[in-house]
Amino acid sequence: MGSKPSPPPQPTIVMPTPTAPQMFRTLIPQESYQDVAAFGKRLDEQIFSLQKDRETEVGTSAELAERMRGREMQERASYLASLPGQFKDPGVMEVARDSEGRPISKGSSTVNFQQGSAEAQKAALTNVDQAKKALQKATSQKGQTSASLVDPSAFDPEYAKRKNDIFKVTMPEDTA
Repeated sequence: MGSKPSPPPQPTIVMPTPTAPQMFRTLIPQESYQDVAAFGKRLDEQIFSLQKDRETEVGTSAELAERMRGREMQERASYLASLPGQFKDPGVMEVARDSEGRPISKGSSTVNFQQGSAEAQKAALTNVDQAKKALQKATSQKGQTSASLVDPSAFDPEYAKRKNDIFKVTMPEDTA
C-alpha cells in the first residue's frame, strides 16, 4: 500500500505595481455621423426595392389574400360537387349484342352524364380568369430590371472617400 501523495504547493500570485491611470480621448468627427446617416438611407432604399421586387413577383398582400380566398372558394365548390347526388350515376351500362351474341359497344355517347354543379363550373371559370390575369401581369412586366439590383458603378459611398486621418486618437498633454 502506498502513502498518500503530498498536496501541491499553494499558487503564488504576483500583482503588478499600480501605475497612474492614463486618460484617452477619442474625437468622432461629424462626417462619421453623416456617413452613418447616408448608409441608413441607402439601406432603407435597398429594403424598399426588395419589397417592390417581392410584390412584383408574388403580388401585394391584397392580391395574395384575394387568391387565397379564391382557392378556398374553389375547395368548397369541389367538395360540394363531390357530394352524392351532384352527378347522374350511369349505373350499369346496357351492352347490346349482335345476332351471334357478341357484345357490341355503342360507345360512351349513349351515357348521359349530368353537367357538374353550377358552383363547380363557376370556380373553374374563376380559376381560368385568374390564370389569364396572372399571365397578362407577367407579360407586361417582362424585360423590366429588378429594382433591388445595385449598380456597382453608381455605388460610391461617402465613407470610402474619407481619409483615415479624421479618425485620430488624441492623448491629453502631460501636466506633471
